[in-house]
Order: sequence, then structure tokens, then C-alpha cells
Amino acid sequence: RVIMIAPLLICLGFWLNRFPEDQPEEASRVPSYGTYNFSTFPWFAILFIVCIGINSLGIIPHQAVSIINSLDIFMLTMAMCALGMETSLEKVRTVGPKPFLLAGVLALWLLGGGYFVTRFILSLNL
Repeated sequence: RVIMIAPLLICLGFWLNRFPEDQPEEASRVPSYGTYNFSTFPWFAILFIVCIGINSLGIIPHQAVSIINSLDIFMLTMAMCALGMETSLEKVRTVGPKPFLLAGVLALWLLGGGYFVTRFILSLNL
């Protein structure tokens, strides 16, 4: 899933930028292939692919990759904390138990589905 995020974002960027912004209605919008708004292009996806390529070449020392991975984990943890700090108990009380029930059902669905797909693939003896 992760490796397909960048190509999907690039394709989505091209797809969404086919239409000029000055046309008001979605139904009446006509694709405009001559112009493109590069300011809304997902450039980070290109840089993500470049980083994957550089890492795959093996030109970065193992020690540097280890430090980068540690920084990555730290920054991801900080981002998740920032998202969590935005959530207050009052907001949780107002939404009620339904979103948590749905999250639990989805988690069980993904765990069960992943388990059965894995068992099926392993039973093929490829």
C-alpha cells in the first residue's frame, strides 16, 4: 500500500488539474489539456520516489539510514501526538460510542480478513 501512495497521488494530481478552476459547475467542466497548474502538483510525492530510489541504490551508509529511520519514527510520533492533543475528552463525549464501535468492528474485520487471506495464500504452496 505504501509504495502505491506516491504514484496514486501523482495520477490524482494530474486528474484533478485537468479542469480549469474558473468553470463553476462540476457537470459543465470541460477538460483542458493545454494548461496545467503546477502549484497544486503533489511535489512531495516525486521527492518520496526519489528518496526511495536513492535508498534502493545503497549509496547512503547504513549508519546514516539508521539515524534517518530514528528521526522518522520520532517525527511520526510527534505528528501523532499533535493530532491526539487536538482531541479533547469533551469532543469524545459529544460523538458518543458509535465511532469507537465502528473502529472496533473495522479493526476486527481487517484482522480477520488479513488472517484468512494469509492462510489462503500460504495454502497455495507457491
